[in-house]
Amino acid sequence: MTVQEHMPHQQPAGVNAMRPMTVLVFMACLALAACHRGPILPLASLDSASRDPTQDHVKMASLYVRQAMRSRELAEEQANRAFVYERVFGAESDWVSSARLLAQYYETSAREQERQANWHYEMAGQRAEPRRDRP
Repeated sequence: MTVQEHMPHQQPAGVNAMRPMTVLVFMACLALAACHRGPILPLASLDSASRDPTQDHVKMASLYVRQAMRSRELAEEQANRAFVYERVFGAESDWVSSARLLAQYYETSAREQERQANWHYEMAGQRAEPRRDRP
């Protein structure tokens, strides 16, 4: 016989106390899942009468245009921060390079979002809306 066979299997006292709590939490999660009736936010328009793909493309394009505008705002904010950080910490600071990299990332994101918007406008048979801040 081994040593383990002579000693009865005992668990720490905390493990036995945690089992009822674990079961209770699990049951509560199941009850919540059973009461849930679909996604919290609709994934798409609930208007089932409108199945016009043109409208869908226009909606998607306008979404991408708004996202591109927000990305450009964030890029401008980061460029301004890089300018301030350069004056405070010096041109070689990690703060400056990080802010510049973020500005580049947001600008790249804005260009990609504009590309997506243009594609959706083309699919809808419309011309892309020109950017107002370009000369």
